[in-house]
Amino acid sequence: SECRICGAMPAEAPRGLVPGYPPHQCQPLGWDNRVALGLSIGCAYRYADDRFEFFDGHSLEEFMRRCNSQRPLLVSFNGLQHDFPLMRGLLRQEANTVAPEDYASLHATCDAFEVLCAQGYDILDQIWQQDPTRKFESGLNSLDAISQANGLPAKEMNGTIAPWLWQQGRYAAVITYCMNDVLRTRGLFEMLCTPRPLMRGDRSSIQLPMPPALLA
Repeated sequence: SECRICGAMPAEAPRGLVPGYPPHQCQPLGWDNRVALGLSIGCAYRYADDRFEFFDGHSLEEFMRRCNSQRPLLVSFNGLQHDFPLMRGLLRQEANTVAPEDYASLHATCDAFEVLCAQGYDILDQIWQQDPTRKFESGLNSLDAISQANGLPAKEMNGTIAPWLWQQGRYAAVITYCMNDVLRTRGLFEMLCTPRPLMRGDRSSIQLPMPPALLA
């Protein structure tokens, strides 16, 4: 995440030595404020018509409204803690810039989407519920570690690099990265529908509750 003071990536200025700025300790922007991270590109897979759907800040409202209308099962990996709060936060932020007659509509969309998210299936949240004592153990519960342990491809890069790549105009790399994360999540979800236990980063197995019915 960028430094909230100088705008540099930590890897570019580990000690805050950026031209035009006095020496300082870079402070990551967004880790404690999801909305500050913004949205470059989002990706979802739809079982209904076997296709991927991409959305950005301009199409976020439309995507959320369609979800509220169709009420699919939202499957995610850390969606409850990160993706969904970010999406709702961005739309609520937009509500503060629109005409008064649209303000209530946008907040109602967020409220309905929050209910839908709570009814979804977050794989990481399910893992944390089954084994809360090892919630933050390094290399155990990340999407990359669990994917590799279950025979799925390793992640191409660390997600913290994606915002920097987007700023550099490397849009294809970020879009591909997001799509592949969705593919990994779909693969893990379908394993759980077998049902079968998941292997974690240390090769230990964990049995998660059977997910609700597959998306219609």
